[in-house]
Amino acid sequence: MTESAPARTIPPLRMRVAIALAIGLFCALLVVIGAEHALPTSDFDQCWVAARALLHGHNPYDMIGPGRAFAWRFPFFYPLPAALIAMPFAWFEVSVTRALFISISAALLAFAITRRVWPVAHEPAGERNGRRIDHRYLAGASGSRQSRARVERRQVVERRPPKRFA
Repeated sequence: MTESAPARTIPPLRMRVAIALAIGLFCALLVVIGAEHALPTSDFDQCWVAARALLHGHNPYDMIGPGRAFAWRFPFFYPLPAALIAMPFAWFEVSVTRALFISISAALLAFAITRRVWPVAHEPAGERNGRRIDHRYLAGASGSRQSRARVERRQVVERRPPKRFA
């Protein structure tokens, strides 16, 4: 008889959205607070300028780089879809754009991560997918006295009688 793992529980959508919004707002706050200590430009600024150049009918590859309209250390090497992704942010000022881009990216990442990480993070210690973890494999128990002691200490903490090794 094989023991099947219990079905994974998906966290409630409201909880995932709340966590994502909280992380997004926190990241936006960090960007706003850190703006006074940050460098005057960021890598995203290139995409933002490229998007604005496209809106005005200019070639972004001619606008960005050393000695050009947007003075940057190097030319715009990103592919054109990078400027297209930045297009919705082109209507805002650069400081607002930075906070929006970082907060939206962080919120989407948090929303995606909570779908997969949630069940593992809330399982009781020593269990994975409803099964006990055999700590001998984690401790590297190869028969040495030291690794046996580690396994026995873990078993005492888990309130199980220690197994004796042959």
